[in-house]
Amino acid sequence: MYNQYNPEVNSSLPVFENLVKVFKSFLDSERISKGSIRSYTSDVRHFLSWLLFFLKSNKISLDLNSTIQQFNNETIVLLKHVNPKVLNSYKDYLLSNNTPLKTINRRFSSLRRFGQFCKSQNWFPSTPLGMNPFETLKNISLNQPFPEDKHHLSEYRNELWKKGASKLTIKNYLADIKQFLGWVDSHGLRTDFRGSAPVGQISVNPRPTSPASELAGGRAPVIRANHKHIK
Repeated sequence: MYNQYNPEVNSSLPVFENLVKVFKSFLDSERISKGSIRSYTSDVRHFLSWLLFFLKSNKISLDLNSTIQQFNNETIVLLKHVNPKVLNSYKDYLLSNNTPLKTINRRFSSLRRFGQFCKSQNWFPSTPLGMNPFETLKNISLNQPFPEDKHHLSEYRNELWKKGASKLTIKNYLADIKQFLGWVDSHGLRTDFRGSAPVGQISVNPRPTSPASELAGGRAPVIRANHKHIK
């Protein structure tokens, strides 16, 4: 099939790089903004790089040294391995690497757009009725329950309660911690508490607060670790 967007495929490039180039030409023809094109192509390149690694890890070999005549056929060979199961593995990969949910959703949006383009080129002949497998990618809700157990917040709440902190003070402290951990997650950072004192060896002493200061949120509790237990 003649590709109207970029017929001059560079045979020295891997097929997925040529595929990204062709997709970019399509986006240019649609008058998409340069910023959006950068995001689309970056996300598609990320997925295709992962896909090749995933296939290699599962001992699926592909001979993808493109020529102009072979490009469409090799694209079909590559994309026939894209299915809901593989896409779910990609999702798990992103989540396991603590990729921010907003970034994951952006990548899914880019791939759905990429899938629409591939379908327009008849590159999904092996799927039922030429269906676009990327349409199975659904955005992840940003309003998921906060994983308190993962960050030991339930233990921290109990410790504050044992030390006599009021309900309002406990609520405010936990809200501040959740806000901080949410910021950490949104920036793709990792928290690593290895080497610090275990929860049972941490002394939490909420400072006494007056009713007025408590309504304002109170002051953060003093947390002292028993350093003789720290290695």
